[in-house]
Amino acid sequence: MKEEVDGITKLIGQGMLAEGLLTQEQLNLLLSAQPKRGQRLGEVAVELGMIEESRLAEFLAKFFNLPHVKLEEQEELDPSAAELIPETLARRYVVVVIRRESSGLTVAMADPLDVRAIDAIRLETKCRIKKVVASRSAILRSIDRVYHAPSRIASSMDHLFEGDTVETEDAAGVQIEQLKYEASDAPVIQFVNLLLMRAIQ
Repeated sequence: MKEEVDGITKLIGQGMLAEGLLTQEQLNLLLSAQPKRGQRLGEVAVELGMIEESRLAEFLAKFFNLPHVKLEEQEELDPSAAELIPETLARRYVVVVIRRESSGLTVAMADPLDVRAIDAIRLETKCRIKKVVASRSAILRSIDRVYHAPSRIASSMDHLFEGDTVETEDAAGVQIEQLKYEASDAPVIQFVNLLLMRAIQ
């Protein structure tokens, strides 16, 4: 198994070299440092500043013949699908479910070789998994949006409707703008009842 992993690591390194992402000297350094760090070759390259995280994601998608997503557009991610797995699992493996279809779940991963992540999601959801690749930071931002938008919106509403926290019209305007910003970060249909109740109060 170790020999297989080492072989894939070298193939990825050669691929990065062929794409002009690394020099031979950089690749030699990475192949030497990677086993000691216990990380993927690409992760080490990012940490050492040899390649940008977004470029690594694009390369891995091409290398493994998988779709690449940036997760920058709201429509790229369905929050109701993402919440099919717990946040702890999403953060542990740096994955996010972006769509649910009849054929299964589409999952964005920073590490498409992580079979443990796929097994964990499959066990949790009992669904087939289709992999796509995104950068680590983009996935983590998506996780923040999906799992913490509800609490942020509720908190913004609490402050907005607490009369003693709004001292001036300007302050109220700031609260409203903040609420609008939070609302734009994730679908708020599920909070309509809460909005109405707070407005009545």
